[in-house]
Amino acid sequence: MGLFDKKTCDICGNKIGLLGNRKLKDGNMCKDCAKKISPLLTGRKNFALQDMKQHLAYRAENEKIVKAFSETRTVGRNYRLHIDDNKGLIVISDSSNFRNANPDVLQFSQITGCDFVVDEEKRSIIDDDAPREEGKPAPRKEVVEYSVDVTVHINSPWFQDMEFSVAENLEKNSQDYQNAVAEAEEIKKALSDLHFKAAAAAPKGPVACLNCGATGIPTPEGRCEYCNGVLG
Repeated sequence: MGLFDKKTCDICGNKIGLLGNRKLKDGNMCKDCAKKISPLLTGRKNFALQDMKQHLAYRAENEKIVKAFSETRTVGRNYRLHIDDNKGLIVISDSSNFRNANPDVLQFSQITGCDFVVDEEKRSIIDDDAPREEGKPAPRKEVVEYSVDVTVHINSPWFQDMEFSVAENLEKNSQDYQNAVAEAEEIKKALSDLHFKAAAAAPKGPVACLNCGATGIPTPEGRCEYCNGVLG
């Protein structure tokens, strides 16, 4: 085969256009199939073909769960926790219509922790208030801005963390800064409460899977040990 011969997607079987190949460890993937990958998954090039097929099967099942998702409450303003207390499910998304984005649906039991940090960033900008001298570069000044960043720790076969910023470009101790810290604390508390709620309600013995019919002990992330389907 020549260097510029078209390759075939090992997922869907379609021809891959110029610059459209998304390499896998032992295969090729077209950009349309790559768009279906979870945004939380990293290291695509290290994934074997069969593992990627399993991941995309999970994503297809996840899309069905998203469409049937019925939230009972939300937490947060920029990034929102969409919570279904009845089924023990949660979606974390900044999309105004998250159902169109196919975000990963998590069980309460998959949330293993949450942290947030206030990051400081220093940068140099043009000082518009300073006098300027002809023939010399515009005077500059250093500004310090802050962002409030949240990390959610997740027990999943496909990813372990989700990171997002509650707010960026904040002035220290401003009202926006205080609001962002308060929102991060609210998110952390809500996720901690969901984790302990799931732990208290976790089955202590074998559970029948509604997907494959097998009976077994749920995995740590609350899935069937045989088909990896969501239990509950």
